[in-house]
Amino acid sequence: MVLTLPVDHQDTDESDPIQIFYATETGTSQDIAFSVYRHLRLHHLPSVTPLSFSEFDPVSLPLLSGPVLFIVSTTGNGEPTRDIRSLWSMLMRKDLPEDVLDEVRFSVFGLGDSGYERFNWAGKILRRRLLALGAEELIRDKEWWGDERSSGGRILTPEFYPSSLPPDPLPPTHLFPPTMRASLGPLSDLSSRTQSIDLSNDWPGRDAYGQTNLPDDGEGWMPGKLVRFDRMTDEDWPQDVRQVEIDTEPGLIYSPGSIVQLVPSNPPSSVDRFLALQPHLPSPSTLLTYQAEPTPNSGSADLQSVNSPSSHLKDLTFTLYALLRDHLDLTAVPRRSFFLWLRLFATDPREVERLDEFLDVNEGGDDIYDYSTKPRRMLLEVLSDFKGIKIPLDYLPEVLGRIRRREFSIAGSSTTHPGKIQLCIAMVNYKTSLKVPRAGLLTSWLRSLPLGSSCPIRVVSGTMTVPQNPKVPIILVGPGTGVAPLRAFLEHRLLEKAYDNTLYFGCRSLSKDYLYESDWMRMEKAGGLRLRVAASRDQEDKIYVQHLIKQDAHILYTKLTEENAHVYISGSSNAMPRAVRAALLFCLMEIGKMTEDEGKRYMEQMEEEGRLCEECWS
Repeated sequence: MVLTLPVDHQDTDESDPIQIFYATETGTSQDIAFSVYRHLRLHHLPSVTPLSFSEFDPVSLPLLSGPVLFIVSTTGNGEPTRDIRSLWSMLMRKDLPEDVLDEVRFSVFGLGDSGYERFNWAGKILRRRLLALGAEELIRDKEWWGDERSSGGRILTPEFYPSSLPPDPLPPTHLFPPTMRASLGPLSDLSSRTQSIDLSNDWPGRDAYGQTNLPDDGEGWMPGKLVRFDRMTDEDWPQDVRQVEIDTEPGLIYSPGSIVQLVPSNPPSSVDRFLALQPHLPSPSTLLTYQAEPTPNSGSADLQSVNSPSSHLKDLTFTLYALLRDHLDLTAVPRRSFFLWLRLFATDPREVERLDEFLDVNEGGDDIYDYSTKPRRMLLEVLSDFKGIKIPLDYLPEVLGRIRRREFSIAGSSTTHPGKIQLCIAMVNYKTSLKVPRAGLLTSWLRSLPLGSSCPIRVVSGTMTVPQNPKVPIILVGPGTGVAPLRAFLEHRLLEKAYDNTLYFGCRSLSKDYLYESDWMRMEKAGGLRLRVAASRDQEDKIYVQHLIKQDAHILYTKLTEENAHVYISGSSNAMPRAVRAALLFCLMEIGKMTEDEGKRYMEQMEEEGRLCEECWS
């Protein structure tokens, strides 16, 4: 996909730097943002290193000069990602003047998943709101929405000022200096280092974190201790779901619907394999400190390091082994930018030719998809196919990227379980088309941790919140592990003496994967829960939660239209959310005699009022 931003030079100062902002949860938008930035630098165009919205002050938006590109991902059912929500709140204020952004010239490139009902909703709403507040769109009468389910949907090559690009761009294989450089020191330098130092090479566990070596990508991290890792599904059942419990700091309070972030480590086998593939790197016990490197466009080492994808490592000291184990991602399925990095370091003619095919703008998206994305070929496996490529030490953080934080809905109330966080996590084990057994990084890490191990956590707000009025009925739909945040809702509601609660839970078999059965029985016996369970494989005709919703059409119609009930849908984003929404629409049409358009409008109104919420994942 080629994105062209036509700008009339009569209205544009070519010295204005092009500013790029990205909103992301999984790193895709960040990956594209830095590809855009590289393209601009190759054409000698003034630009500012891409900035996450989490580092952006929303109040400064009206003051932006020069072209601005917003690269925005969508999460949940059209929700903005966490890093853009402060800007989102500011833009949605009703007291803003209609011309408050009349000096802003922008374009929005959205990323989404067409499997969701509200495809690319966050990008579309952002674009609409910017226009409503007087901003000028650089791409007129054109929308750019990338589909993450498309093989080529993530490729973005922007061309700013196409009518007057400098005549002599740098070659596509030009290697810019690294954003940070590593200084080396032997273990004897230990006493001279003042930053947190992690010298432990053992895995599992991250004992060196303790009080001082918590993850360094922002505030809010706190020590935790793994105290429970119990299987919830039957031993002979193929899906392994675990009840994970982490002891936290005393007095920690979080609201129902909150999310916990965990940081897994790479296993020793992955670190050893990487080091074997990159024998030019120094000894694993070598001490490293990464320091910022200024660039011509940023003009400042500090600015460059703050905005770079590896900024979280700035001025920290660790061994090479600890860097690879705890900070850099060795098991991800690489994106297009990784293959570009490999091309920059490639010297073998055969490897150069193959990488050039991957990076072809017209056909390379499909090649990368077929080679890497579709079979889920991991980074280490790619490096095994390109053995001639050696990644310089200074570039490691930029090329490999940071280990992604894993997020899970908390499955309990902080009042019911003081000083603890309970999670319901499905272990990820599968075989790819490469016929290689796979285990998720977090799965491998958790399975290896002895009880009592250090387990740093960060609690953040979720997208679903429980009604403040205890008299308001709630309808909860949560098949499988999607029931986790709903359990927290119910525990909180019963403490508040709010008893009008209905849960639609889905599993395959009552005897194999009926999660939290004893909890539901206890709540039902106490009169605080109306429980409906769809065990899809326990009878010849499969029954899912949407079938039970249709059976309850009379009850649900009354709750939705007369009692202003809130509906919460949580779980996989495949077919379930759409099927549940269709079942709710059936209730409105069958009992309320609404037309399809009337029913859809009513459900849209529920969403606008916060009465229909969805938190699903792919």
